[in-house]
Amino acid sequence: MKFSLLFLLSFSILFSQDEEYYKRASLLYKQQSFKESLEVIEKAISEGYNKSDIFVLLSYNYWALEDKENAINTLFKGLKASSKFPEIYIEIIKAYVSSGNYKKALNICEKGLEKFPENKLLKLQKAILLGKLGKPITATKLIEELKVASPNDPRPLSVESHLYALRGEFDKAELSLKWALSLDPLNPYYKNNLALLYEKISENELKEKKADRAKNYLEQAVVILEEAVNINPKPIFQKNLERIKGKLAPEPKEDEK
Repeated sequence: MKFSLLFLLSFSILFSQDEEYYKRASLLYKQQSFKESLEVIEKAISEGYNKSDIFVLLSYNYWALEDKENAINTLFKGLKASSKFPEIYIEIIKAYVSSGNYKKALNICEKGLEKFPENKLLKLQKAILLGKLGKPITATKLIEELKVASPNDPRPLSVESHLYALRGEFDKAELSLKWALSLDPLNPYYKNNLALLYEKISENELKEKKADRAKNYLEQAVVILEEAVNINPKPIFQKNLERIKGKLAPEPKEDEK
């Protein structure tokens, strides 16, 4: 009984220490003290903390320091340490996508699906990657399966919109995104994507000399982006908003230049 009690006590102390390391490293990361966060994580790993979450955080720090090679290698170490969770596969996919390496991203996605064949996030990632690799029909079939399986899930609709946009089918892309927003009306990411879609449509209208229609789409984009910023003031949303507002600003007159 004494042995069991001591074992449980020592385990709980170790667990608390691990959690403390993670909290400290996470706080430092949020403060953009990336090198300091790295040091805390490396100490945690040296003392036996090998959960996937610590490797993901370590990878984020490397990425912030523009060390993409170490960022990706770290994620694979995390996968080796703990492959019980699909999230680590998702992180590796995101890293490869950010590097523009869609083939490697698809390869790791398929490996993840071998281990977690019913994981919806991995299936969504696969559809996106197939679209980027020029296989829109296969990607669309996968999305249709997900829509049938989960008719109230807006995520397949968001991916479907992306696939239509890749093919230049902007009307269908708009319809899919609006459908996604009807299921999740306060999602700022969907609003941002719809605004970017309207910006793209506006560019096409300008090419066809339809200035009024182009302006109308930009005005709609501004309204939607303002809604997104009010929900979540992410810098990327604000940057998109300022850019589109700039397109609506009147050209200065010759005597004002």
